[in-house]
Amino acid sequence: MAYGTLMLRYISPLYVLCCINQIYSGALRGAGDSRAPMVFMISSFVVFRQIYLYVMSHYISNTVVPILMGYPAGWLLCSAMTLIYYRRVASRRRTLDL
Repeated sequence: MAYGTLMLRYISPLYVLCCINQIYSGALRGAGDSRAPMVFMISSFVVFRQIYLYVMSHYISNTVVPILMGYPAGWLLCSAMTLIYYRRVASRRRTLDL
């Protein structure tokens, strides 16, 4: 119970990052570009998060809070990549303007 409460306390405010990447990924998919969001999500949610967890647990801190922050770190990376890509695509094609 204590770890679950701790996780909710730290991660809940950061779910906005997950929302950002889902909104822009959905807009890209709706416009017919599904490959880029797929690559961004796989690279940030799987590859980056595994590297983050390995480095964090072996070299920095093997405590609960830094390990929990792997979720928001992946969301932040995915949101940044998706937003940058969306802005570049939207500047080239006017069909993606929201």
